[in-house]
Amino acid sequence: MPYEILWAFLVLVTILSLGGGLFYFRHLRKKQVFEQKYRLRQLLHDERMAALEKDVPLVEIPSLEEEIFALTEEAIPEQVRRRKLWQTSGILLTSVSAGISTSFYLSGERNLQEIWMLGLIGLAAGIGCLVIAFNNRT
Repeated sequence: MPYEILWAFLVLVTILSLGGGLFYFRHLRKKQVFEQKYRLRQLLHDERMAALEKDVPLVEIPSLEEEIFALTEEAIPEQVRRRKLWQTSGILLTSVSAGISTSFYLSGERNLQEIWMLGLIGLAAGIGCLVIAFNNRT
């Protein structure tokens, strides 16, 4: 009975840490893109102010979307996105499956020790994802 509570707690902590890490890195990426947009906008503003001070005729300001397009997710080619997806899937499958197999093998319960090899299925799938990501390099 106490082992079941311990395993449930470990699974909960793992899920929360993976989810929290995912949201944290997504937040960092959005923050980085926002800062890049802000710096670009500030640079355009400073250039226009300098041009106004020197009485240089002002040119049209290009739309912000066109300038920032290279900084957003849409600018990343589809092949690179697919490769990142294969890499992420492979790393996640490999780590989770290795953890499951190890925890089943090292557990004290006979039933879990008998089925520890089931985690090798996910391990093989994760390695396959990593191989696909490695072969899809540009």
